[in-house]
Amino acid sequence: TPRREGDWGAQYAGRLNECWNVAHGSEFPCTSEGEVASAGGAAVSNSSLLETAAANLVQMKAGQVFLPLLDNLLRRCSYGFKRLFPIAVGVLKENKDQTCKGLGIVSIYERFMAELRSSYDSFVDRLEHDCRTRLEDDLIMFTKTIEWDLFAAAAHNAEGCQEITQEQTRKRVLDIMDARPAAWSEAEGTPSRLRLDSDGYRRISAMAARMFAGIRFFFVKYVHNKMNAFFLDPMQQQAGAAVVNHFYELPTKRLEDMFLDGVDRLRTLTSKLETQLQLCSQQRDKFKEMYHSVKKSTDELYEVQMKS
Repeated sequence: TPRREGDWGAQYAGRLNECWNVAHGSEFPCTSEGEVASAGGAAVSNSSLLETAAANLVQMKAGQVFLPLLDNLLRRCSYGFKRLFPIAVGVLKENKDQTCKGLGIVSIYERFMAELRSSYDSFVDRLEHDCRTRLEDDLIMFTKTIEWDLFAAAAHNAEGCQEITQEQTRKRVLDIMDARPAAWSEAEGTPSRLRLDSDGYRRISAMAARMFAGIRFFFVKYVHNKMNAFFLDPMQQQAGAAVVNHFYELPTKRLEDMFLDGVDRLRTLTSKLETQLQLCSQQRDKFKEMYHSVKKSTDELYEVQMKS
């Protein structure tokens, strides 16, 4: 029903939460030695900068995992926003308020309503395309050049943000700056000195998995903000103006054709109504004649009875 389907705010929030749950539940995919070697390229063959292999590997895997999530989320949100149009029209038609009386007349102009629906759907499609481009670009940007310390610093969450002393702030900054990259330890040596053997494959996969966990954490955060800023907010603030501007930009001839088509339908409807009115008038006149005839007979009979 329109009342149930129209609660789109709750549905939008629910679809975001479903996406976040799936994203948080996504683990680093299984990786073969061939994929590790392919991700390293020339760097691996020269046994140098094997961290590059881990970065390339996590970039590839992050795209495989998160891009389908983005596509699913955007498609579902677009479908929900497009469903609002027929729901809103149906609710307004059922509304008995004086302010909605004109909608019944406007709905007769099918070409106008189709153009209105088309302009609204096109606006939603533009928002989806813009938001998709931004999200995909951000994911590529976020995984293209990876700061090793980024994920180590992310582990230092703020505690007791209300009353932080300068000494606590200084200690937190020193801990972040002095921390070694989380992707390896001194026992393992730096990635660039690793040999490409079975142990090297394992270490590269482990580094990539750690980076994937960090990307997953920030992915959820920035997607949530981008969806609200570039999809939800424009729908609330710009949809009406976009539809109005669309009709302002239409040629006068096209607008005339839309409403003239409706005028022809109104004329046909008027002809039908006039015929029905004529029939009703004839039935009314017959009813009046019958009424007067019965009344006259009744009055005469009453007079006869009174005389007798």
